[in-house]
Amino acid sequence: MVELSKEQYYYAKHLLPTEEGYVAPKAVVCGNNPGWVFVDSLPSPKIMIVWAQGNNGFYFIGMDIVKYADEINLVIDLIIKSRLLSKGTDCFEFSSVPLVTDEELKSIFHLRKLKEWTQTTFTFKKSMARVYSAPFEGQLWDIRELEKNYSLINTGFVHKKILKHWESLDAFFAKANGFFIIVDNAVASFAFTGWIANNVHEISIETMEAYRRKGFAKVCAAKLVNYYLQNGFSPYWECASGNTASVKIAQTLGFTQLSDYTCYAFKL
Repeated sequence: MVELSKEQYYYAKHLLPTEEGYVAPKAVVCGNNPGWVFVDSLPSPKIMIVWAQGNNGFYFIGMDIVKYADEINLVIDLIIKSRLLSKGTDCFEFSSVPLVTDEELKSIFHLRKLKEWTQTTFTFKKSMARVYSAPFEGQLWDIRELEKNYSLINTGFVHKKILKHWESLDAFFAKANGFFIIVDNAVASFAFTGWIANNVHEISIETMEAYRRKGFAKVCAAKLVNYYLQNGFSPYWECASGNTASVKIAQTLGFTQLSDYTCYAFKL
């Protein structure tokens, strides 16, 4: 298999699914968010494997992918494994993207011990928009204001979360946005754009342990959804199906369930 440089991603764009969703792999191949892209060959690849840095997950895309099983396992063992271990990750997490099926993935990795879980995706229709507001402790700020508040005690924590999804803070501020709540001179909770694919912006949220279960995440996410709608963007939400808190926030803000899909992982 061949790893593409960012300048070569255009070779693989025709493989991206046209279905709604799958924002993370689309965001990588479109050049907005960092990741890796491997294909079977150039200049006309039939399959690709996309790693999205923001969620540390791999996406398998293409047709008849099983016939590349030996090459896929080889590139994992010889190249990808050492990279992930150097990042402190000892698991290979992955999922399928149409037209790849779960059965094909299980066949490719039938010699690996797989664990699995379900992700739920949510779409947002402007007609379903709900105004969410609630009294809360602290102050709500546009995340762009963070650069003017270096005295906050956990600015570095916020930057680290952003850089998990973005190549640099400059790249984030050039394309994305977010909102945060300050309590006791610290960012208590924040919501920001994790991935961008075309007009679709996927929301990521983070709340410090001491400030959870106070409704802060809803306030930040609601403000971000309103920002998207005012600027002509489409909000998108995804989380583990078992993350009841995240599912509830999405439903409260007016997101509707789009689909479920299965994720897998094995130890390296």
